[in-house]
This record gives sequence, C-alpha cells and structure tokens, in this order.
Amino acid sequence: MITIFSAELEQLITKSFKTEIDTQEADMIGRLNTLLNDKTVVKLKWHEKYIQEIIKPANKIIINKFSELEKLMPVFDKIVSPIIISSKRHKKFRERLLKEMGYSDNRSKLYARFYRALGLKACVYCNAQLTVAVDAESYDKRKKTATAVVSAKFQVDHHLAKSEYPCFSVSYYNLYPVCATCNNIKRANPVKFKLYNEGTTPNTSVYSFALKAGSQAKYELSLDINDIEIIFTDPDKPNATYVLGSLTDTFDIKGIYDTQKDVVEEVILRSRIYNDSYKQTLLTEFPKLFNMSNLSDRVLLGTYADSEDIHKRPLTKFIQDIAKGLNKV
Repeated sequence: MITIFSAELEQLITKSFKTEIDTQEADMIGRLNTLLNDKTVVKLKWHEKYIQEIIKPANKIIINKFSELEKLMPVFDKIVSPIIISSKRHKKFRERLLKEMGYSDNRSKLYARFYRALGLKACVYCNAQLTVAVDAESYDKRKKTATAVVSAKFQVDHHLAKSEYPCFSVSYYNLYPVCATCNNIKRANPVKFKLYNEGTTPNTSVYSFALKAGSQAKYELSLDINDIEIIFTDPDKPNATYVLGSLTDTFDIKGIYDTQKDVVEEVILRSRIYNDSYKQTLLTEFPKLFNMSNLSDRVLLGTYADSEDIHKRPLTKFIQDIAKGLNKV
C-alpha cells in the first residue's frame, strides 16, 4: 500500500547480491542458448525471436527498472501478443522458457534471502498478512542430515503476469513479495499499484483507512464493536463502480479490515489512556525509553509510527491511519 524507493532495490542488485545476480544472469543466458537448439520446444520462428530478445545484453532483463521493462513490452508484443503466448497452445514453450530462465529455482533460494534483506515483512498489497523469510532446516531423509536454509513464507507475484510476459519472470522490479491469499486472488489480473518508486518525491501512500463520522462516539457510548464502521479510500476506485486493477475490487481490502474492529477498539483505548498528562508521567518515570521517539511511539501506537515502515509489520498502515484520525500520531 506504499511504494519503496527503487534505490533500495538497486543497492541490493548492484552491491549486496551482485555476485549472485551476475551468476543468475550468466546461467540464464547459457540455458536459453541451449534451448534455442532444442527444436522439440522451439518450433516456431517467433519462439526463436522471443528468446533472442531476452538474451540481448542491452535489455538487461533481470536488473532493469520497471520503466525500462515497460519500454520493452511493445518489443515483445510485436514478436507475439500476450494473449497468444499465454494460451494453452503454447503452454509447453512457455513453461520450458520459465524453467530455463530459472524462476522456480530462484524462488525457493535466492529470492527468500533477497527480499529478507530488503526488509519486507508484510504483504505489499493487503498489508494484513506476514511475508517473511525465516531461518529453517532442510532435512535429507536419505542422508539423515539437516542443512540450514532461508525459507520463504511468502509468494512472489509478477506485476506483469508471467503467463503473458514470461520474458520478465525473473525481473526484480517485476517481482512483489505477497501473501498466498493475495497472490491466488490476483493471478494474471492487472493491479494499478506499483511497488517501486523510481522518483525522488516522498514515499506517501495514496490509500487510507478512517472511521466513519460519528463511529467513534457511537462506539464509546455503547461499547458495541458493531458500532465501529471502517472506511477504506482507494483513489483508483472513486465510486461504487467496479474498477479492474483497484486494490479494493481485486483484494476486497475493506472486507479484510472489517474483521479487525477489535484492533480499532485497542487504538481507541490507547488514545484515551495515553493522554498528554500520562505521556509526561511516562517520560518522567522512563526518561531513557521515552526520549527514544521511534521506540516510544511504537509502544504507544502498538506498531511502527512512520508511514515508510508499514512493510515491517502487518496491519501497520491500518493502525497508523486510525490513530491519525484520533489525532494521536
């Protein structure tokens, strides 16, 4: 629900993971060159042209920013339309191409470590579910040995669907760490939200949560959770009409957060407890802790207080917005 500066991704690509990504690229090019000679798969002229376009050095398929991938879209569309390449008729070619590009191999290995290094821990679409990579053990039953691995507890969504654009299946700027629910819902459908911000303007979310006018007062009188009414504002959906690609209609964001009214209760309660007088008492009693604004704000809010940190914990965007509506952050 909020963009990430592409410079953060570029830092990982060009420095922290450069050696591994260089190896990934060399392996992909070698395997695709071998595939070109497999006439049981590469049967049509456009099959050959498609592969040749992927391995052109100037295209930098793996590391190019999304704006550059968008410039390449009409190039690949001219070779073959997304409708044709995604059809059942060309399934064998498409699946073999994805295999040789190495998407599946890296999904369970490299991507887990890469996106952990990027610091993403919540689904970039719904911000309601964890998307983490954890230290785990892979047990070999035959050898009876365990090996330390980094295991991805998330799925990778392709902003441009890999069924329609297999050419971009391993492009880092086209890969979004998401929860299984959002990934299964989206499938090959387009979504307007773009994760990576290539500009220099501040990272601010255009989506927002709020309580319906009068909802807080009504709840405080009744203490009935059903009196809490949540509004989700999605600029891609200005009215009740269905909008393809909006977060609202793709993932039913409001429906998800209507199940979290107990979280709103806690935000309202904290807003009452942590008034200015009590905050001053806490500062007096715990001067070291409550002079650390980042940590103290997290304690009072129950999650991260800065908007740029909403990817670090599920529900953070929701809690921040509700609290701001109560004038508490």
